[in-house]
Amino acid sequence: MPLEAISHVFRLTIVVHPEFTGQGIGTALLRGLMEWAKRSPKVRKIELLVRATNQRAVHFYSKSGFFEEGRLQKRICLPDGNFIDDLAMAWLPEPPHDQP
Repeated sequence: MPLEAISHVFRLTIVVHPEFTGQGIGTALLRGLMEWAKRSPKVRKIELLVRATNQRAVHFYSKSGFFEEGRLQKRICLPDGNFIDDLAMAWLPEPPHDQP
């Protein structure tokens, strides 16, 4: 399948330095991205991966309209040798009113 078939899908990574969490930085970044995506006819889906153990981030993305699409089991290997899962989440922006 040619890459054009998934050219409407964008992958998101947001990281806020631990010293600056809880200050609304992640919210502002995500809000700006989502507003941009709503205006961009090329963006039809935004995907991200989040550690299943990061309940704060899972809640943040869920509250923002992202939904869980799947679980990648034992995707992250921690320094102690234990594994944790990644959650695949996605958001589907509404297309502009003049787009199909």
